[in-house]
Amino acid sequence: MYRNISIIGAGSWGISIANLLSENSEVSVFHYNKATIKQLQKNRLHPNLDNYSIPEKIILTHDKEVFSDLCILAIPVQYIRKTLKMFDIKSKNILILSKGIECDTLMFPSQIVRESLNVKDENVGVLSGPSHAELLLKKEPTAVVVSSENKTFSSDIQKTFSRDYFRAYINKDILGVQLGGAVKNVISIASGISAGLGYKENTVSAILTRSLKEVSALGDRIGISQKTIWGLACIGDLMATSFSKYSRNRSFGAQLAKGGNPKEIIASFNTEVEGVATSRSIFNLSKKFEVEMPICNMVYRVIYENKNPKKGIKELMRRPLKDEK
Repeated sequence: MYRNISIIGAGSWGISIANLLSENSEVSVFHYNKATIKQLQKNRLHPNLDNYSIPEKIILTHDKEVFSDLCILAIPVQYIRKTLKMFDIKSKNILILSKGIECDTLMFPSQIVRESLNVKDENVGVLSGPSHAELLLKKEPTAVVVSSENKTFSSDIQKTFSRDYFRAYINKDILGVQLGGAVKNVISIASGISAGLGYKENTVSAILTRSLKEVSALGDRIGISQKTIWGLACIGDLMATSFSKYSRNRSFGAQLAKGGNPKEIIASFNTEVEGVATSRSIFNLSKKFEVEMPICNMVYRVIYENKNPKKGIKELMRRPLKDEK
């Protein structure tokens, strides 16, 4: 188990994980913005977590040198590379909480980290699954999956995180776990679009089921395990983010369907909506690997090409008829 832990990223997920780990470990939360940390230090209140006060035992700091037994990254994927340049990370083991795919390179978070920090594969892991920060703070029973090419590292993370209300499983398919965590945000936007248009269970169930076929097809080309798709990192996380009131991606999709401007909607959240950038990454990956992903690509076109959401759903329904496979 890890007793001295640093977390880079003071968003709602980073803080909720800090709260969990601080039960048994010494935890420090780092953030690149000095003003942000000073405000958190002053009132111990997080702007995106109502009725929650950050415990005094959690150290909040804007120091740039990071030294601990375990360094956890809770940074929006599109900013990982930039943020890591701001810190001198001396920790040997890195755990990633971020979900998405870098737009410019189409790299997964673990690949970005290995390249940016020049660390070995065996010292990098990811944690993912259906886990909203707000519910974790309430200690509602939650299950996630941790993945690394190093089974010992995964086992140590599993033991460090697991509680009677938080259960961590191990999955060695690190790319598959990250693909599931990334694509589910795009599909959640599609779910929100459906809800925003006033469609009910028939529509959203069809979207979620057929989207899983898209993830499966892309996964085949990338070389991930199909078992991962049917586990916590993909279908589990997909269900949580596609139906929850806490899902920013679903809310974004719903507002998009009602005629909202993408940039204005994002600005109103005061936090990152990961599925927006990831939809572009998935669109480009589908072209790169020549995989048909009509639902994910519809989301991309609604966001980036100003396609009418209702027309997008209609076009999905009018595609050539085929066998279910």
